[in-house]
Amino acid sequence: MIIDLSFLKKSKKFFLIGFLIFIFFINIFLLIKFLYPVKYYDIILENSIEYNLKPEFICAVINSESRFNKYAKSYKNASGLMQIKKTTADWAAREIDIKNYDYKNIFDENINIKIGCWYLDNLFKEFKNKDLVICAYNAGSGNVSEWLKNKKYITKNKSIIKIPFDETKKYLKKVKKFEKIYKFLISYNG
Repeated sequence: MIIDLSFLKKSKKFFLIGFLIFIFFINIFLLIKFLYPVKYYDIILENSIEYNLKPEFICAVINSESRFNKYAKSYKNASGLMQIKKTTADWAAREIDIKNYDYKNIFDENINIKIGCWYLDNLFKEFKNKDLVICAYNAGSGNVSEWLKNKKYITKNKSIIKIPFDETKKYLKKVKKFEKIYKFLISYNG
């Protein structure tokens, strides 16, 4: 009696191909998690609720600003996860009554994220448009207010059509792209 074992060769091939596909997708997922980290999520979630911001939006801003490096410093003297300048931090600390505040503590993730979210909330109150908020976070609210006065930069319904700063144009695209990715990552992680 001869037993045909040729099906084993085929099943080994299918198993190997399936295993390689599985490893490929695991590595892709790990690469995405490396490129789009989610650190300090409890703090982000708490502040997203307090300031009525989506956590994926906060993550997108943090990644765009510092890549989640809490000790980041910019050439424009902004510091921490959300790259807060001293004048903005001092103003926010007074407004939200942060006890024993000192700008030296801006690298503390709790303080930095709280101030950054408070500032984003303030920008939403001022501009009522996410694209304008993102632009103002990068270029400053004074610049965005000036752009809104100039007809060559806006539509009739006060939407911005031309951003005069290349850095801000790139920043807007980056934050919006990152927000979509974080929306997926956060919903996937539950």
